[in-house]
Amino acid sequence: MLSVGINTAPLLAPRTGVGRYIAGLLGGLASVAGEENGARFEVHPLFGPGLSEFVRPSKLRKGALGMVRSIAKAMPGGYRAAEFSRSLSLIKLQKKLRLSVFHAPNHAAPRTSLPLVLTVHDLCTLLFPETQEPARARYFAGYLRERARDAARVIAPTQAIADQLVSLLGLQADRVRAIHHGVDREFRSQAAHAPRPSALSQSGVPAAYLLFVGALEPRKGLATLLDAYDLLPESLVRDLPLVLAGPPDRIDRALAARFARRRNGQVAQLGYTDPSDLPGLYRHATALALPSIYEGFGLPLIEALAAGLPCAISDDPALVEVAKGSALVSPRGDAPAFATSLQRLAEDSGLRNSLIAKGRLRAANFSWEKSARAHLEVYREVQ
Repeated sequence: MLSVGINTAPLLAPRTGVGRYIAGLLGGLASVAGEENGARFEVHPLFGPGLSEFVRPSKLRKGALGMVRSIAKAMPGGYRAAEFSRSLSLIKLQKKLRLSVFHAPNHAAPRTSLPLVLTVHDLCTLLFPETQEPARARYFAGYLRERARDAARVIAPTQAIADQLVSLLGLQADRVRAIHHGVDREFRSQAAHAPRPSALSQSGVPAAYLLFVGALEPRKGLATLLDAYDLLPESLVRDLPLVLAGPPDRIDRALAARFARRRNGQVAQLGYTDPSDLPGLYRHATALALPSIYEGFGLPLIEALAAGLPCAISDDPALVEVAKGSALVSPRGDAPAFATSLQRLAEDSGLRNSLIAKGRLRAANFSWEKSARAHLEVYREVQ
């Protein structure tokens, strides 16, 4: 019988992209467990919250264990110490749980004799190390290459990243699989009735606004976004503030200074936003702005499309792949072109309605159950 161990340690921290991928995958695997017509499988969440805790999310990820994990990672040698500890634990767990496959869902993996499935979300630690925590960038600079070569299969969230794994890391194409993420059902079923998050009122944001969702870091194209926002007509800016929802952990000084001197207080920073508040943020926004320089997938994009929010994106290959004609696209770093996209979305109701319809159709192709079935195929290939 297929028995898969999955590292769920990232669920101990506040959920951003990787944590939400793991949570979505666990939920998808639980949902498809009854479809296998006798081909049974077991999923064993390791080193973090269990499957039942995903189905009914607990506050564990916000508690002391998550804090200890973050502190340990920041210490000299913290990443390697965690790897060594998990390697020892995995030897015992492999025998106890009769594991047949180990899935490392976040770039790194402990040493193991099990067939290894490794998810590589992007190559930003190699291509944009300045946007990462220094300890993380140093650790992954060589380690990612090594573990990707060792893995029986490497999963990427888009074909764009799969192609980079082949071209930049030299992996064999037949060992790499592109598997799209899903989108939580709440963005389809609840977005139309989701309440306006209280953080908007507390920040003085009026009824309509432009929205950015993601970490506040240079890789997300925030400099381009601010330049584009400055190019919008004053009357539009007055009625349509820019709302930034995401952790500021990696924001650089230049960008922080630009935020500090925004004109007329028309930029609101909400900080880290709990996933439960995102449907409401999407529902009440006028448009989503994602001018990213580099993405692996772009969860906010597919969530916004599912929620019926028109989107303006850069021509980053991963974003273009996910949107597939359902968003306005402009060249990366081209502030005037991005400003034009934002203005069109704000003023052209016919365009908005067309993109909303296209976006919902596109998002219908993404589900965690579909993603889970594709992961299962990979697990079975290597067991």
